[in-house]
Amino acid sequence: MSEAATTFQAGTEGSAEPSVAPSVAPVASVAVAEPQAPIIQATEAASAASPEERAWLSADYREDARLSKFANADDLAKSYIGAESLISKSIRIPGQDASDKQRAEFYAKLEEVPGVSRIPTDPQDQEGWDKYYNRMGRPASSDEYSVQDPNIQSLHHSIGLSESQSARLQRAEAERTTASNDAANAQAVASGDALNAEWGEGAQRNFTNIKLAAMQFGGESLINELNTNPAIGNNIPLMKALVAVAETMGDKGVPLSSAAANFNMTVDQANEQIVELRNNPAYAAREQWAVDRMSLLYKKSTPK
Repeated sequence: MSEAATTFQAGTEGSAEPSVAPSVAPVASVAVAEPQAPIIQATEAASAASPEERAWLSADYREDARLSKFANADDLAKSYIGAESLISKSIRIPGQDASDKQRAEFYAKLEEVPGVSRIPTDPQDQEGWDKYYNRMGRPASSDEYSVQDPNIQSLHHSIGLSESQSARLQRAEAERTTASNDAANAQAVASGDALNAEWGEGAQRNFTNIKLAAMQFGGESLINELNTNPAIGNNIPLMKALVAVAETMGDKGVPLSSAAANFNMTVDQANEQIVELRNNPAYAAREQWAVDRMSLLYKKSTPK
């Protein structure tokens, strides 16, 4: 992998929401120690000292404005000691000419810092990604997520989600499902209201005919779709088409009324309708609807 592309991400170890850090660029050093006292410290009473007041320095340094903050040698000594302490705890970032050993030592030191992890640059580096996800808060095992579905637990663990991220994703999905269901229910009410208003007193008859026609041509699977699939159950043109089909069937002498028992049909009732359908000219002519209905009735008449 390209070392130049290596990046690191910082955040509290075990944190649910790590922040994304920019790619590390070669610079002099990066300090990771706890904040120290200011490197340059002056006595409380001291202000910028004039060259004459810095007589304790040799003539070569008295004119240097950077040293005007020091009133005496003790202040300078304190600043030096603080700088040395900070530098000793810092991590020097290797430059372009660094050896492999220097780079390895740099990576090892950096990963000792809580909340800092190396982001793998190779998508196939499974070990590297596992290490990164774990440092960024992924539970040790998938069953530690608060979500109960094992399949979702496994998915969230495989993509490296923390518990907080997993919970937020589940809440978002639950909210989306609730909103979708609410919208579907509202649409169902609106569709029913529209058809009731249009059909008036004939609405109940038409709704019954919708079920009968659906059962006649689609069986229980279509009935289930009408009851559970908003795209079908709330489709007003489809409802009107099923009513028209039922009325046409009635005009041809198709025994629609006898199909009402399909929803809670007993074996004896199915056998009775088999006999009735055998005497229907449409079945003798092997019209498709009659053949399909006979098949349905035989299924109903055969105990499981």
